Amino acid sequence: MGGSDLQKFARAWLLKNGWFSKQTDYDGRLGKAVMELVKTVEDQRHSGWSFGRTIQIFNLMILAYNQDVAARLRAKGPIPGNP
Repeated sequence: MGGSDLQKFARAWLLKNGWFSKQTDYDGRLGKAVMELVKTVEDQRHSGWSFGRTIQIFNLMILAYNQDVAARLRAKGPIPGNP
């Protein structure tokens, strides 16, 4: 199995924690998605610090996006058939 030290660590950690298993969320596809993110960030040639900061900013953006989507859904009113 090739790859960088981070890719090797990530794959081992994801396997150990069952993220490639069909019994996890999305039939194990989240493990593959995380590996793709690791490769993308590595391809950008980040240092250890900027790697962590990039992920931190990404997470903040996703939280803000989810809050925005939820606010827009609330503004549309209740979902029919949902108390």
